[in-house]
Amino acid sequence: MNRQVITLAVLLSVSAASAQANEWELLPILGDSYQFNPSVALIGGSVDFKDGNKINTGGVELSIDCPLLKPPHHTIRQQISYSTTDDNGVETSSFELNPHHMFNLSNKLQVGAGPSLGFTKIDTGTNDDTVFTYGVGASAKYNFTQNLFLGAEVRHAWSDDVDLGGQTSELENTRALAKIGYQF
Repeated sequence: MNRQVITLAVLLSVSAASAQANEWELLPILGDSYQFNPSVALIGGSVDFKDGNKINTGGVELSIDCPLLKPPHHTIRQQISYSTTDDNGVETSSFELNPHHMFNLSNKLQVGAGPSLGFTKIDTGTNDDTVFTYGVGASAKYNFTQNLFLGAEVRHAWSDDVDLGGQTSELENTRALAKIGYQF
């Protein structure tokens, strides 16, 4: 738990310090020029657990321009994802918020990075547990048209201890994801 508190405190401190510099806008949603710029994407890839187990994952991701904070020259995308895995009867369902600070490399290509916070439910069929997760990720997005895009993301996540019938473990993992999406 101490790791989580320290990570969250560092992320909040860096965000607060950055927000005061370079004319960042707090609560852009209250301004006349704010637009949500929503998108939806199908996501799929693999999850490589710390214990060496590697399994497939899939899900959906919704994203919008951040309504809370706007950098002066770039965009923060609030990415909300839901993904699942199923490996020999052990199922996981993850719900995460992944804000990424996105930088334009060209009019079609963006790269970004940011933290992730969420919850994962683990169900073995006989035992289940829901744990808090946190991590960091990096992403890239290529706009083929005004509406269609492809993306990729790598994310490393840690968790609270998972308790399944008296056995305790962590869900530390690295995910590699591909995305295909539509921007409205």
